[in-house]
Amino acid sequence: MYSPNKKSNRMDSSACIEQKGVVKDISNGLVKVNITSFSACANCHSKQACGLFDQVEKEIDIPKIEAMDLEVGDGVRVIMKRTMGWKAALLGYFFPFMLVLTTLLILHSLKLNELLVGLGSLMVLIPYFTVLYLSRERLRNTFSFTIRKIV
Repeated sequence: MYSPNKKSNRMDSSACIEQKGVVKDISNGLVKVNITSFSACANCHSKQACGLFDQVEKEIDIPKIEAMDLEVGDGVRVIMKRTMGWKAALLGYFFPFMLVLTTLLILHSLKLNELLVGLGSLMVLIPYFTVLYLSRERLRNTFSFTIRKIV
């Protein structure tokens, strides 16, 4: 019997983002999965006419679940919690934008040369992305993916 108050071990499908992929390699407890990301033009009815059709192949490392019988070439679904997508967007786009904008406003209020204001606003991104890069192991643990074999 279903009880709305009980927590389920399965992820709610509305709270997840799924993408089809293919197993490329299995080694060292990791499954390498290739997924193909399409631009917004991929679903447009006039994609042929505009010529902006774009797709990019990405490789994702996912910890292997021992009970799952996977082989190279198997079709899988890569699943990520929707909240992880928002977190990635915040770290990759929103926070850097706010950092640049804030720096731009502060430097502009100091009545500096426009060239210095522009360069200073962009240079503030170097330490930000350096910290992100140095935190990649911690972030890798935060952004976790799961896979399901397509049968």
